[in-house]
Amino acid sequence: MLQDFLAYNEQKKLLMPGDTVVAGVSGGADSVCLLALLDELKEKLGLTLYVIHVHHGIRGAEADRDAAFVRELAGKKNLPFCLVKKDVPAAAKELGMTEEEAGRRLRYEAMEEYAKKVGADKIALAHHRDDQAETVLFHLFRGSGPRGLRGMPVKRGPFIRPLLFVSRQEIEAYLAEKQLSYCEDSTNSSLKYSRNILRRQILPVITKNINAQAAAHIAAMAEKVVSLYRKAGKRSGRQTGKEGRQRIQSGYRRFFAGRRGGTG
Repeated sequence: MLQDFLAYNEQKKLLMPGDTVVAGVSGGADSVCLLALLDELKEKLGLTLYVIHVHHGIRGAEADRDAAFVRELAGKKNLPFCLVKKDVPAAAKELGMTEEEAGRRLRYEAMEEYAKKVGADKIALAHHRDDQAETVLFHLFRGSGPRGLRGMPVKRGPFIRPLLFVSRQEIEAYLAEKQLSYCEDSTNSSLKYSRNILRRQILPVITKNINAQAAAHIAAMAEKVVSLYRKAGKRSGRQTGKEGRQRIQSGYRRFFAGRRGGTG
């Protein structure tokens, strides 16, 4: 996987030689894989790595276990570690959000603050290809327009997602090969969270009964929509406002009209 990781990084221009990178590590399989790959590339690219873990104040002893696990993992790699504790339930009530939404906001804010503190160029997140498929479906089901079909950006500001090319299954295979342990989050099996409904019920049914590569195809479509959006934006030149938006929307209509009837 290391060579594929490096190739994807070079293609997307995510990490530059000499970068200082903060890795967001929850302790789950995805982030443990991300940290292992970054650590393997540390010498080759001259990276300076930092590790941050955000404790959401939700899962009690299990969350404490995860924080201790990540602290130990960073220590074994001789990497600086930062633990940030947040009261997500209280923030959710105050902000009028779900705990899922509030947790995401507080997590990103904490990572940005830490990155500024240590002078980091990049903040690496461990979202993978299956996460991307879930995000696109989530946006679609909530009535998103074409923008939502782009899914999660591979990079935005200081945030980068170097694992969007790989599936959860491939991540687990890599960890097994390297004999790397990770933590299981009990909330990942709870259907209280909308994303888990997609992950545990909808995508498995689609994968089993329609196309085994459904998640990969959805993620690939998201990349194509991103590419189309950029091309349409360039063609619109300096046009702004209603005229520019109409040209971009026209490009989307042509794209999707060309895919009708296709099997993907």
